[in-house]
Amino acid sequence: MKRSIRRDRWVRMLYALPLALAACSGGVPEEESSSHAATDAQAALSSDCTGLRPDRAGPWLSDASFSEGEEATCGIGPSDGLGHVPVASNNTMSGMTLWKVLGLEAGRGSGYFWYLDRADLLPQHDGFISVDYIWHMGETHLKSWGAGGSLRKDTMLMTSDFVRPVPDFGSGALVAYAAGDGHLVAQRFVSDGTPRSEPAEVAMLSRKPAWIAAGVNADRDTLVLFEGAAAGLEPSHIAGRWLSATGVPRTDVFDLGALSLSAMAGAQAPSLYPLYDGSLVLQWDGAWIMRIAARATKATAVPSWLSARPDMRPVWIRGGRGYGLIPSEGRNVPACYQQIRIHAQDGNYCGTVTLGVDDQPCVTQRLEVGLDGTVIQRSPRTSCEGDPAVCTCTVRWWPGLLR
Repeated sequence: MKRSIRRDRWVRMLYALPLALAACSGGVPEEESSSHAATDAQAALSSDCTGLRPDRAGPWLSDASFSEGEEATCGIGPSDGLGHVPVASNNTMSGMTLWKVLGLEAGRGSGYFWYLDRADLLPQHDGFISVDYIWHMGETHLKSWGAGGSLRKDTMLMTSDFVRPVPDFGSGALVAYAAGDGHLVAQRFVSDGTPRSEPAEVAMLSRKPAWIAAGVNADRDTLVLFEGAAAGLEPSHIAGRWLSATGVPRTDVFDLGALSLSAMAGAQAPSLYPLYDGSLVLQWDGAWIMRIAARATKATAVPSWLSARPDMRPVWIRGGRGYGLIPSEGRNVPACYQQIRIHAQDGNYCGTVTLGVDDQPCVTQRLEVGLDGTVIQRSPRTSCEGDPAVCTCTVRWWPGLLR
């Protein structure tokens, strides 16, 4: 039980780092990892709802984002540990993304702009990490950005494909990709873009896998899942491997069994999400597929409080004391509002937070919860004028609502 208590304290401390140690980049041994059974870890998780759900959403801040051309779309990203809110204009014709960061002056005012070919932003204690796919050069770069807009570090990855970065609890990023030499590799970076180690081999491939999913668990271990047929397994099977934060193998490559054809046909890429007990859960096209306990080589069922809610994703809130379940975008709803479900560490339901736009029907848009607990919502109400069209999107955010 002492180990279980230590894990719970470690989880809270890990998630509290963005708020308490915004200026620091370390302090925790990277190779430290609990090895007790998942049942012990589950027993240590709290069911306490006290202070998890806010009484109401309260007042919000807002800003307009402009996109030029009918082919452009607006986007948002999660805030960093200091409350900077990123909004984007994505030109679907050119692939260029224009990022504007808000909240630099008492929650208002525009910040800096980044021009990237195609990028996802990962929030850090102070700033962001992006993976920039420069299609016309056939290069993929991992970049670290300071809160003032400065490019801190630019590292070219060993692939010419787009790579989706995976969050590392605000302390960096994980990338996993098929390198040009036939190896599947994984690599972790710290917040300033410095690699924790050289790319680590996950598996030797016979061809490029059709899909890859990667995640970091509460013990700071890396899990990489990928199409098993690319590594010699049966068709439709899932292959996986656990690594340490610096790429030391925790297991051999293992077989998690077959994935249903209906799941593989989904339009959305598979994603792994960490739970407080050290496990990771796999979601594919909104459906919950399996749970993999810390360093386990066999899958188990996804917890019922999560499996009963497809098309929602869990984020850690309140300094590591609970979850917010975020609804997916693109829902047709009779009244334009979205709800975040609040759960305790063990999945105990604690209520909802309702974010309304108006009482008219709409198709919901992206909703995010940032590293500092700020909730960001893109309004579905978009207006376009002129020829060529200039479209206006509205973004609302509630600073520190779930801090």
